[in-house]
Amino acid sequence: AINQHSGICGGFGPEPNEIDPQRQAEKMREYESKRRDTVTGEEFRLCDCWQPKIFNDQPAACEMNKFDHMMSLLAQIHVDQKLHPPFSHLIVVDAGFDVFRR
Repeated sequence: AINQHSGICGGFGPEPNEIDPQRQAEKMREYESKRRDTVTGEEFRLCDCWQPKIFNDQPAACEMNKFDHMMSLLAQIHVDQKLHPPFSHLIVVDAGFDVFRR
């Protein structure tokens, strides 16, 4: 398990900074769409918690940049140990699916 809250609650990331004006406009539309609820169009509220924020600029401490590597490692261990049934990945969410309503 990882603490995704430590990487997503305090901001939306940097705005795009493209040299080409047309590409910049496209990237800004995409950026804005990711900051808003797809139904209401309202901007997501940011959290004001004191949880330290750790991103890819601190790769050793960052938990979120290791997913691909960990899935590959687990799958390889499964193959190496000839485990059955085949490798799978379980995702657990709350009963009301509130985790998806950020």
